[in-house]
Amino acid sequence: MKDCLTFSVGRALMQRGGFKEVVSRGHADAHIELEIQYRLAITGKERLVTYIVEIGMDNDRPIVMREVLRSKRGEQGSTFHLLDFQKGLGSAVTNEEDFDKTDKILNCEQQNLGSPDTLAIKGLGQFQKFKTANALRQMIEMACLRLSHHGCPRRQRRHHRRM
Repeated sequence: MKDCLTFSVGRALMQRGGFKEVVSRGHADAHIELEIQYRLAITGKERLVTYIVEIGMDNDRPIVMREVLRSKRGEQGSTFHLLDFQKGLGSAVTNEEDFDKTDKILNCEQQNLGSPDTLAIKGLGQFQKFKTANALRQMIEMACLRLSHHGCPRRQRRHHRRM
């Protein structure tokens, strides 16, 4: 995920041997699907946020088939898509601070990411007006930093005996 945020989906997959090496064996025609759920304070209330990304092949090129960032609007409320993209095109809510209000008050802005192998959270997650996407992007980047830090080889101390 971090390489997808830093570069693109295509480059991240190429660094790992290509799409066919990453997708489950025997399922080369299938898509790679990833779902992340986490809790985030939106308008002062902690809410369950779900991020779903589906990566597939189109004309022998890996692309983001679908990317959704969603949350419930209340404890019993319906799920609302804060981001909803397909192949580089989609919409994003720009006024998350009004999340407790009715669907009609939320402003959705159409976006074109410029390339179908770019994650929406890569581009939109850089801007503060897309608060949930920004928080997810930071969480992924920080998690990867922590994981890489723990995976780093530690310096080995050499003990010399004095004679």
